[in-house]
Amino acid sequence: MAKHQFAVGDPVRLTISHGLGATTQFRIVRLVPGDREDLPPAYRIKALTENHERMVKEDEISLSV
Repeated sequence: MAKHQFAVGDPVRLTISHGLGATTQFRIVRLVPGDREDLPPAYRIKALTENHERMVKEDEISLSV
């Protein structure tokens, strides 16, 4: 299983377009275990302004400072 680069609570931004502005900030709410070794780790993230969570792969987010 691939190791997660980010931890629960980390602030992140999307690096791909999901129809949201690049300034939308998210928090990691859950680490998703990888099914296969050849897939990147995944996360459940939530924006402070939304009521729902999104699932993203590690290569779709970056650390927000």
